[in-house]
Amino acid sequence: MTEVVEPSKAAPKLAEIGIVLPPGKSRSDFFARISAIAKYDAVHVVDQTGWHRHVFAIGDGGQVAPSGAAPLPSMMRTEPRAWTTQGSLKAWKNKVAKPLTGQRIPMFVIALAFAPAIIRFLPVWTNPGFELVGTRGTGKSTALQLASSVYGGIGDGDGRRYWATWNTTVAGMETLLDGHTNCLLPLDELNAFSGGATAAAKRKAYSDVLFQLADGINRTRYGDRRGRQHSLCYLSTSNTSLIQELRGCDAQVVAACSDRLLTINADAGADLGIFDFVPAGFPDTKSLIDHLKAGASENHGAAIRPYLQHLVDEAAEDLDGLTAKLGGWSKEFLDRAGLTKASGSEFRTASQFALVYAAGRLAQSYGVLPKRWRCGPSVMACYVQHRLEKSLALGGPQDMILAYKALPGILSDTTFTADAFRASPGVLVRHRDYDELIVHPKALAARIRDSVALVKQLKAVGIAVCEPGTLQTKRSIEGKQVRVHCFRFERA
Repeated sequence: MTEVVEPSKAAPKLAEIGIVLPPGKSRSDFFARISAIAKYDAVHVVDQTGWHRHVFAIGDGGQVAPSGAAPLPSMMRTEPRAWTTQGSLKAWKNKVAKPLTGQRIPMFVIALAFAPAIIRFLPVWTNPGFELVGTRGTGKSTALQLASSVYGGIGDGDGRRYWATWNTTVAGMETLLDGHTNCLLPLDELNAFSGGATAAAKRKAYSDVLFQLADGINRTRYGDRRGRQHSLCYLSTSNTSLIQELRGCDAQVVAACSDRLLTINADAGADLGIFDFVPAGFPDTKSLIDHLKAGASENHGAAIRPYLQHLVDEAAEDLDGLTAKLGGWSKEFLDRAGLTKASGSEFRTASQFALVYAAGRLAQSYGVLPKRWRCGPSVMACYVQHRLEKSLALGGPQDMILAYKALPGILSDTTFTADAFRASPGVLVRHRDYDELIVHPKALAARIRDSVALVKQLKAVGIAVCEPGTLQTKRSIEGKQVRVHCFRFERA
């Protein structure tokens, strides 16, 4: 929200949105008439997307106001080609959201699209950022486009495209921040970022732009005493993770960046890229992707507007109730992650996933997302995947298995059923001098991208207990010998 109190401060703002006063006498006359005005009333002007008092400004120049409330004066630069609306919410739900039921990664990124608007009521310590990392063909760009369809076009050959690319500079990122305040900023292909001619210069540019996105602050502009701050969420795609790109930087910088851009493996573990399974009615993932893209191309921008209308209405009618409801959902997620009373980096990270969970639940309550979606398991699966990816990137195989050992859902009972074992990440069995983590092979493969390589590395250092010539051993479960992965941790 900006207060324009003098013409000299309004002039550059007018120029930014394309209103340029002609030179010569007419310009002088204009300023003379302005100077003759003795008193100026402060006016709250909408000059960027997002929350402004009780209304929410969207990028096509429109405003979502509580029912019966008037919009605010606006001098915002619009992006009509990005914020296009086509089709209907009903068709978007049927053709895009419904076929994604049970697909953990696509469900997560779509729930993320609704999260930026509620940061006002459920604050997080930084602008939440997530990166989908995977090789070419995993479908990570498709996931980004599906999330973009919540707001606008997916760029299916017609130029109407909400998502942006990393093919920009640090300075170019400022314009994107202005146009995505309280909204999702989708950025495709981190590897295309124009960071610098040398590897060191590019690493420096990567860290600079990441802190700019995380803090949401651009450079000081004319008429501003300090750089403007933007609250938003951002979603990135890349062939390699940012942590890998930053190798060679100071370790503290790498650790700080890893808390600000949270890595999620774009491979769901079923050899189907971002998908967990091929839904009934589709012969393969290509036909599924074609269907989803066609549905998003025909129906986009139809989800965010009704969501925002419900949100601004509820905020106006019962702000305390809305805040309490969102806080309750956040706590519910943190409880399930076992982190309600935690602090530090892990709690800050989990809080960003909790925000996505709360946004998904809110969108469901508004009828914008399907009721059959199970947002909790989807977000939790991505959170678990992130913890494992981060532990491997910053440490190594031993750090990764220790992170796995601490996952939510690990059983600790000495007696358990075969069904409970198969459904869990694993079982921690305590012996006199050591602990054993017993994991079903399918459970490990579903959570770790290259579980075979991990077990081989842990076998070499004596942590993985394996029968000769294999990567598994046998343990008795309900009286039957079952092949499992077994990891032994000696007590100090």
